[in-house]
Amino acid sequence: MLKVLGIPSSSYYRTRNPGFIIAGEIYKRKNRGYSFNDFGGTTDDEELEKLLIYISNADSQLEEIYYLKFLGSKKLSRYILTYYGIRVNHKKLHRIRKKLGLVGKYKKRDKHPVRRSSSMKVTEKNQLWEADITFVKTREELVAILTVLDVYDRNVVGTYVGTSCKKEDFIELIKLLIERRGRPQFIRTDNGSQFRAINTGIFMNEEEIAHEFGMKRNPNSQAYIESFFSSLKREFVENNEFLNLNDLCKKFNVYLGFYNKLRPHGSLNYNSPIDFSQIQSNFEEVLVKP
Repeated sequence: MLKVLGIPSSSYYRTRNPGFIIAGEIYKRKNRGYSFNDFGGTTDDEELEKLLIYISNADSQLEEIYYLKFLGSKKLSRYILTYYGIRVNHKKLHRIRKKLGLVGKYKKRDKHPVRRSSSMKVTEKNQLWEADITFVKTREELVAILTVLDVYDRNVVGTYVGTSCKKEDFIELIKLLIERRGRPQFIRTDNGSQFRAINTGIFMNEEEIAHEFGMKRNPNSQAYIESFFSSLKREFVENNEFLNLNDLCKKFNVYLGFYNKLRPHGSLNYNSPIDFSQIQSNFEEVLVKP
């Protein structure tokens, strides 16, 4: 009946149970009006509201904090704890954001089973990299973005942006990353022509890198780079307008700084990739499917 009428089930049950019933009387939970902080005191909700408004008013797409407003309340609450020392529960933070009209429109996602394989256990940096290409429209042209991600700490270790992306661009990017970060044991890609080229295979053999290819028509084979592209399109592409290639590069560099340094990742115990690289403790092995 709820589905036919288009009524969310959460609204229905909230109406049925508006509060706690004690001795026949209904008691609604009271809002205490403050949150504890790491300095031994409290922070009033009014101050928290000012902070949220400050974050939402960031309008420069060339500043990393601009992308904080597009995070969910759970990630944003972790950011506020890390950088401001305010311990606010993500549910309370969501209520305040909703009160201020700062909650974005929820996009319902299709549910599908997530399958993980124990065929590879990633336990250190440079063990497994994933690489893939996506395309972004500007007013003048279509731009290709090649991204390489380290599965262990979810760090975007390198990118290439251009009007086209060929096998030579992929090889040169990997050469540069080997000089900066070290040689990976495995690189996993899809079956694109840039990755299956003969020159790419020769380069991988010379560098003694095991090149793995994901299963056709199965993006879960490169789940981590696909997850990055999902965040990229949701938080970056949908909230920007790009004049040309140069404009895209400037804004993309800012987003990469936000992604690697500020954005909490649930799979990293809500640390950013840079913070996790410094901690590297109490982290479960990453199980990657073949």
